[in-house]
Amino acid sequence: MKAIKPKRLKVGVFEHEWRKVLDKTANQVLKPDMESTVQTFNRKPKVEVEDTSKGNQLSKAAFIEDEIYFYLARGTRLRWALMSRDWRSKTKPRRIPAKRGRGRAVIAGRRAMQARGLGPRPGIKARNPDKLIAKKRNKGFIRDVHKATVRAAKRAF
Repeated sequence: MKAIKPKRLKVGVFEHEWRKVLDKTANQVLKPDMESTVQTFNRKPKVEVEDTSKGNQLSKAAFIEDEIYFYLARGTRLRWALMSRDWRSKTKPRRIPAKRGRGRAVIAGRRAMQARGLGPRPGIKARNPDKLIAKKRNKGFIRDVHKATVRAAKRAF
């Protein structure tokens, strides 16, 4: 009697397929979404995509390192600026792309406001573009990972 042995599973095929999906999602989906949040900025900050994988856990991060962007993304409690009456922000909460804004800062800075006897204005509402983009793209990413897993399973033996 002869034993029937299964073929050896090629585990690397799965990692290769998942990495392809991760790279595609980070560079062709997340990066353009992040860039759309700063498309109207005069000084456009650069969107960075970094491989944050550790061990057998695959991950990538798309981020923007910019002070102004940080305040828009996370919000502020106070604003030491008085805006013109026609002011309209370029970004809005719960909306990913930036649009054309309007208006200007009439008085900017804590000292300038206090010199005129004015106190701080209400802060900037957090835009949270990272959370919005993740929510928008999550279903498509899960679908792509599933398809990659099926492709890898066909090639793994």
